[in-house]
Amino acid sequence: MKKILVVEDVEFNRDLLVQLLEDEYEVLTAVDGAEGIERAEREHPDLILMDLSLPVIDGWEAARRIKADPGLKHIPIIALSAHAMTGDEAKARESGCDDYISKPLNEDLLFEKLTKLLGGSEHWTAGAGSPERAESHGLWARCWSVLDAGIVPARGAFAEQGRTRWTDHVPGGRARGARRLDHRLRRQPSQHLG
Repeated sequence: MKKILVVEDVEFNRDLLVQLLEDEYEVLTAVDGAEGIERAEREHPDLILMDLSLPVIDGWEAARRIKADPGLKHIPIIALSAHAMTGDEAKARESGCDDYISKPLNEDLLFEKLTKLLGGSEHWTAGAGSPERAESHGLWARCWSVLDAGIVPARGAFAEQGRTRWTDHVPGGRARGARRLDHRLRRQPSQHLG
């Protein structure tokens, strides 16, 4: 199983990425750029998903340091950014990132890029164009948008479409993990926004 290092300081975003990836990959996490560099040196992941706005060492500098290390420079890095400003993608690539995705994450785009950099996975390519998958993707992307905008009761976005439980419509059979996150949000929503 291939290993992906997720470097993301916002716990909720990190948990969502882990939920998306854990069925297909071994997932490691780090909460800041310094820890990301340390985990990369120690674990030698097959790919790194690097948020750019990180504490301690930002994602741009962390990517530069990883790519400057002869033992790590071969590891592909996909930059993640919620602040998709003009020039961010170019700046990320100049820092050594191999690809770039803006948030809210498009799950299909994420797995397309993972497939390109790591090799194929039938789980994500089969049925990608089906109406059910498109509907699920749209709902999931809408959830990311709502959460990234800081609106805690994401369930409301799904209720608008006659859905009773947004977690039952998470693509890729990840409803159980989504229900866990939903439960955490209900208990302490303010801790999961950042």
